[in-house]
Amino acid sequence: MNDYESSLWFWLLIIGGLATLAILPTLIAIIRKADSLSTIILINTLGCATFFGWPAALVLALTMPRRDELLEPPHPGPGHSCDGLGHL
Repeated sequence: MNDYESSLWFWLLIIGGLATLAILPTLIAIIRKADSLSTIILINTLGCATFFGWPAALVLALTMPRRDELLEPPHPGPGHSCDGLGHL
């Protein structure tokens, strides 16, 4: 047996790396400020053990629209002026 296999730091690094990989979809969704964060967390938590939910959560974390994209009002087309009160 090698020295690093009996090292506590080696195993802590391995376990920490695997734990980070397991919650990676949730971390990406938090950083991206994804719209349906609770759905991604739920799929990641329940599906991580089956290995089918983790890729689904990763895809959702990368493709869900961001919250700030949903809150932006539509911009008026060219040639229109807006006084800020909604009047043209």
